[in-house]
Amino acid sequence: MKNKFILFLNKTLDSKFERPEQSTSHYSNQPLYLSADISSILLDETWWQSLSELVKLLKPYCIILDTLQSDKVKLHEVLHGFGYFVKFWKDYDDLELGTKMLNRLQKRWQSWEQPILLLSWLLHPKYKMTKFKDNILNLNHVYLSKWLIYYYEAWTKSKSKSILREYENFRKGIYPFDEQSICQLEENVLDLWIWVLPMAKELGYVLMQHR
Repeated sequence: MKNKFILFLNKTLDSKFERPEQSTSHYSNQPLYLSADISSILLDETWWQSLSELVKLLKPYCIILDTLQSDKVKLHEVLHGFGYFVKFWKDYDDLELGTKMLNRLQKRWQSWEQPILLLSWLLHPKYKMTKFKDNILNLNHVYLSKWLIYYYEAWTKSKSKSILREYENFRKGIYPFDEQSICQLEENVLDLWIWVLPMAKELGYVLMQHR
């Protein structure tokens, strides 16, 4: 298809790259011509290959950015998108470009408020500690619980009294965080946390602040 298009361009341009002598009239009926520089680019097979590669690179970005720009996007979906980009570049054929892009993603990750994003994943009833690597320092439920306390107290200006107990019930799947209850409301995580709020006021408060 691409080769046919190039042949079509070649026939259409018909080597008329040079503009004829400029007419003295301001309303010349002379046809318009592409410059030789632009025409040579359009007829270059390498240019079309590069364009196809660029489309392949931009497509996943466009899909994910379209999702993340929605007014209903959740923080755990931001982490999903970031994880996808990391995997995409780790598996990319051009190792040099992949390494450079991973370095840029690492810098962007370091500039974000990471605990908020990690808590959004931790407090998702279907995710919890899944997908987190066990060998990463400070990436466990004890360390992340510290951030639960920190954000609750920073946002409410009061000391936490029950957030660890509530989180432990959530972590162990004790009612109202049991699987049967979660399955009935799993389509909308926010609905679940609104429902359990009377029994998990402090934990629910943290989640509602960064939903």
